[in-house]
Order: sequence, then structure tokens, then C-alpha cells
Amino acid sequence: MNIEPAILVMHHSMRSHPAVTATLLDFLCRIIPNFYPPFADKVKQGIFNSLQQIIEKRVLPNLQPLFDSPKLDRELRTTVRETFKEFCSNGNGEGVSGIRDEGNEDIPRGGPDEPAFSDDEDDAPPHIAEDTDDDDLPLSEVRARERPELAAALPVILRPFAETLLDERTSVAATALLDACGSPSPTPTALADLFVAILQEAPPLKMSRFPSPSELETILNSPIFSMFHYLVPGNSTEGRRKLVLETLKEIYTQ
Repeated sequence: MNIEPAILVMHHSMRSHPAVTATLLDFLCRIIPNFYPPFADKVKQGIFNSLQQIIEKRVLPNLQPLFDSPKLDRELRTTVRETFKEFCSNGNGEGVSGIRDEGNEDIPRGGPDEPAFSDDEDDAPPHIAEDTDDDDLPLSEVRARERPELAAALPVILRPFAETLLDERTSVAATALLDACGSPSPTPTALADLFVAILQEAPPLKMSRFPSPSELETILNSPIFSMFHYLVPGNSTEGRRKLVLETLKEIYTQ
């Protein structure tokens, strides 16, 4: 039970968090000569026994994809291959599913103190859940998932304005939303999250030294510029002016 979760952490992390897997593999390689140098051979034999048990118990069918993954840096892959060559690819480049019988008689098999695994793993291979980590999704899909949450964070009366702003991404839509902010008023954090989501998907604004009218129109049509209108005294109520100031502060901190 001690080995099973550790190897599965390495397996599942390789896809979206390879640094976690790399750290654990590096630890395995380093602990053999450094844990207790006089007993380095025994430490190595213990690790090899554990890896062999992982394969025999079908926790993972093959360690080669884990130990020889292209997501590992070259130096670490070389170290892993040298340390655990019996579990990496063979001379033909084909993955091996365990320690070969030939030439490995000196590696002891599990004895009475062998590590224990879950009972239900003996009959069937483990079910590997689908990785739903957002790190593997395109930014557009991540934003699409976040969109309902962005609108839901606002008062009900403002949600249609937020949806329009997310669709059009114009200063007109932003002005309509801010003009509608009254009672109940949205929180600066909710407004900041909405504007940040829009800015992250928008192309970067560029302006030449001597901007043309079309350049100025494009820049001034950005939703973020509509907020500065409310900072001019007399253009808005004091409450809305404070809301915009707090929203800009939240955007800056994000």
C-alpha cells in the first residue's frame, strides 16, 4: 500500500505536472547511493523489488513510458536509464514490462516482507480516471468553462449586460454594463474578473508613434478605456466612480 499510491502519483502527474514526476524520479535515483552508502546495494535491491512488485500486481503494466518519457529532461532520462535500465526500453527500442529473467539472478524477488497492495488490484488492473486538469485544455475552452461563473458572480439584473460584453468586447457594451451598476451593486472583484477575462482573450493593443484615426478608434473601443470616463468628475455618481476605482485596483493586482 505504500508503493502503490506513490507510483500512481508519478503516473498521473506526468501528463499535466511533469515536474512532480521528475522530482520523485530524481529522488529515487539519488537515494540509492546517498541514503546509506555502505548499504547502497541493499537500497537498490529494495527499490528494484518494489518496482517488480508494481508490475506483477498490475498497478502499472509497464514502467518504460514513465521512466523514458520525453517530458523528462535529457539529463534525468539518462540517469533513470542507467539506474533502472531493466525497466526501460530494450535494445530494439521496445518497451519491457519488467525485469528480464536473464542476467538478473542477483536481484532478489519479494519475500515475506514484500510490500502489500490493495486486494482488489489482484484480479483487475486499476481504473485510471480521466485527467480533467485545465492545464491540458486550450485557453479558449478554459474561458468557455469560466464564462457562466463570471456572469453568475454579478447581480441578476447585470448578467445580460455581462453576456453582451463577453460577446461583443466593445466599449459600448462595457459602458452599458457600468451604467446599469446601481443597487444592488456588483463587487469590484466580480467586475475585475470579468474585465480580466476579456483582456486576456483580446489581441494586444498596439499604437504607432503617430497613430492613425483607425488606430485610435480601435484603442478607444477597448472595454477597459470605457472605465476611465467614470473617473472624470461630473461624469458619474460618486458611488459608481468608487466602484470603477476599486475595480481598476483589483485588475492591477491580478
